[in-house]
Amino acid sequence: MEWPSTLADDDVVIAAEETSSGLRFVVYGRSRRAQFACETYAEAAARAISYAEHACVSAWYADGRRFQLLGAFVRASLSSPTIAS
Repeated sequence: MEWPSTLADDDVVIAAEETSSGLRFVVYGRSRRAQFACETYAEAAARAISYAEHACVSAWYADGRRFQLLGAFVRASLSSPTIAS
């Protein structure tokens, strides 16, 4: 599968893959390496979103034709707030 240029390097992607024992959902993480193989989409989505939230990246689902954004998590700014007087 080709990764679109809109994906950041650290984004996480769930891809459905057909195997001899049936459909499985693989969660790809950093550097497009497989991180987890899950039996259900729900399990893969939970792992992907948890990872994305922790790493402050986006989570995507790839159905073979297109990518769908599942969630985008960004790190809050650490600058101190400005208080108006």
